[in-house]
Amino acid sequence: MHPNTPQAIAALASGDVVIIPASMSKTIDAGISQYPRSPTAHLIDWSKIANKAYINWLASTDEELTLWIESLCIANYTSIIAWYNPFDDCIMFSIQYMKNNFDYIVCASHGSPFYLIGTADGKLADTNAIIEIRSQSDLFGTL
Repeated sequence: MHPNTPQAIAALASGDVVIIPASMSKTIDAGISQYPRSPTAHLIDWSKIANKAYINWLASTDEELTLWIESLCIANYTSIIAWYNPFDDCIMFSIQYMKNNFDYIVCASHGSPFYLIGTADGKLADTNAIIEIRSQSDLFGTL
C-alpha cells in the first residue's frame, strides 16, 4: 500500500497505519541493496539465498498465506514497514494488521517490487526480515 492511496489515507485516519519519513527509506535501501540481484531486473535473486520461502499468493488460501507469513522471520516483529524506493515515505502497521489486510496492502501498492520489512520500533528496520512482492501473485520471504 502506497501512502498516497485512498486506502492508506483512510488507514492513517483510523490510526492503523503511520507514516515513516523518507529518511528511513534511504536506510532501508542500503539494507535491501546488499541482497544479490537478478541480472535482468531490479529484483532480489532468491536462488542465491539459502533461507527463503515462496508462495503464490493468488493460488493460496487465507490460511495458507497466514501460515506462510508465520513461518518467516518477519513474524517475530510487532510492526512492519512497507517500502517502495529510497525517495518516498514509508508506511508502518502492525503484523496483525498485515495478516488481516494482506490483499489490500498488495493490491493498493504502486508497482513492484515492493517490500515488507520487520521493525521493532519504526526507527530501525531489519532488512534481514523481508517479504518481496514481485507481482500480485509472487511472494518471497526470508526465513
